[in-house]
Amino acid sequence: MSNKPVGFAKVLKKGKNNKAYWYKVGALFPTKNAKVHRLVLDALPVDGVLYLTEAENDKDDTETPAPKDIEG
Repeated sequence: MSNKPVGFAKVLKKGKNNKAYWYKVGALFPTKNAKVHRLVLDALPVDGVLYLTEAENDKDDTETPAPKDIEG
């Protein structure tokens, strides 16, 4: 079992210039059971919507621009 996250929980919010940005609010960790993951949240979304993203190629910064096809 690894201490490295396999994914992140993010919220999508409007930021600078009314563009959509991801904000990390948690991390997804593997468990001994490969079909189960542990989600550790630092915050809860106000609108109740979380996006789970893979950790691959994820930047370390908390705020990143969201892809155009995700913007609401």
